[in-house]
Amino acid sequence: METVKPKKQRRYLRSRITRKLILDSATEIFIAEGYAKTTVEKISCKAGVGYGTVFSHYRGKNDILSNIVDRILYNFFDYQRKPDVIGDKEVVSNHYKELLTSLFQLLLEHRLILKVYHDATSESETVSAHWDSIIQRLIDDFSTSFKDYQEKGVMRDFDVRIGAKAFVLLVDSYLWEVVNEREDDIEVIANNVVDIMFQGLYVFGIIEIHKTAVKNT
Repeated sequence: METVKPKKQRRYLRSRITRKLILDSATEIFIAEGYAKTTVEKISCKAGVGYGTVFSHYRGKNDILSNIVDRILYNFFDYQRKPDVIGDKEVVSNHYKELLTSLFQLLLEHRLILKVYHDATSESETVSAHWDSIIQRLIDDFSTSFKDYQEKGVMRDFDVRIGAKAFVLLVDSYLWEVVNEREDDIEVIANNVVDIMFQGLYVFGIIEIHKTAVKNT
């Protein structure tokens, strides 16, 4: 007699396959027809699944599009969650440059669907809120990293929340420049964004130390 566990495993695998099929089909429709003209009906036809089946896995086309972007960014977030690099200013700076370069490279690889997503953020409050949640997650993650570096003496004392927000919003603006083909030299962008951050966090700190030393002489 077959146990319950294998049945659950098969259902889980079928569900994963169906979800992937829906996302893959939706990606093609979104790219070919754009956000406004894409419908759940077209996605279900492309995927070869029932209209109701799509809704059994996703809440609608906005949820589908958001999940497509989540799938794209998964590897980036997975890499970002790895333990922070231990080292001096130059080591940490190079780590962030590699991190941003990998993010921008990911954007180039998925530029077509991300263009659709960017358009959707101005047309759908749901999609816009989804992107806001991604930005918030980045701010939270970088705040944690900055705090850790402060405790290790790598970064000077500053409000990590404000610093992380400034950094993420700067990255956010260049991110869409890359997606919309207004910027294409991703290494130059990554290097400059990180240099701006580290000049602010390190050089300013050195100036403060120098002023304090002069004042006390």
